[in-house]
Amino acid sequence: ETNRIKANKVGMGGVDAKGNPVARKLEANERTKLFELQEQIDADVGVGNSLKRLNELSDQSYSGLGASFRGTAASRLPGGASNQRANATVLSENITIELALKQLKSTFGAAPTEGERKILMDLQASVDKSPVQKKQIIAAAMRAVAERVRYRKKQQEAIRTGSYAMPKGDSSSSSSNKPPAKNNASASIIGGILGGS
Repeated sequence: ETNRIKANKVGMGGVDAKGNPVARKLEANERTKLFELQEQIDADVGVGNSLKRLNELSDQSYSGLGASFRGTAASRLPGGASNQRANATVLSENITIELALKQLKSTFGAAPTEGERKILMDLQASVDKSPVQKKQIIAAAMRAVAERVRYRKKQQEAIRTGSYAMPKGDSSSSSSNKPPAKNNASASIIGGILGGS
């Protein structure tokens, strides 16, 4: 058994007379829920890394109206393979498509908040934005992902302490995909949260 499996088989069952935490055996459905949450967190970490890479490329790629076309065209011209701005633009667009169409949709779930829907739409159109606008869009996405990670880690902790309960009438795991609608995390927290702290 891996350390992660061993760690997820027990939770906190209160404290003893000396105030030390007491382990309790987790139920099968609790262990399943923990694994599901951990898989979601791992995927969110990947999203965070992609956003960081996209942020790095925002200063290197073409920007403004027609940036996508210019990047594609320039990369196909003779010697285009050595055109760093063109290559950065194409790579940036590929990462953006992957993020918007797959990774972030998985992170936000089937019922994203209004703010998360706006982030998806903004990100898809970000290639032709100015560098400042790109960074603002990416920062908003990073805050939203950080909020998801924090919410899921709180759920994990609640399961381990025995204080977690599914909402009435909901026996699925969809509640792990619905954090509070308000996103007020600062951009700087993404590194700490996605770093596993």
